[in-house]
Amino acid sequence: MNKKKFGEGIFSRIKYTKEQRTIIEGLEFAMQELKDAREFFQMAHNPDLIDYAIYREAAAQAKYMYLLNEAKNKNIKVNAYLLIESDEVV
Repeated sequence: MNKKKFGEGIFSRIKYTKEQRTIIEGLEFAMQELKDAREFFQMAHNPDLIDYAIYREAAAQAKYMYLLNEAKNKNIKVNAYLLIESDEVV
């Protein structure tokens, strides 16, 4: 995901506090980690690397869910189309 495009799309339209920006940027980073973990899993052939890929995906998913819950608890609203690229599924 293009960091400049992300910042221009979200932060230029809505005023967020520093804490809210940190959570939103964390969500973006966690989504990228999850995507990377899934791609790594697809390329892993060694059983040890497959185990690592599963662990990596689970950790990325846990981080994403934690940040998503934090955003919900703090009533942070973001349009999903600004966060998710058209071919991405979390």
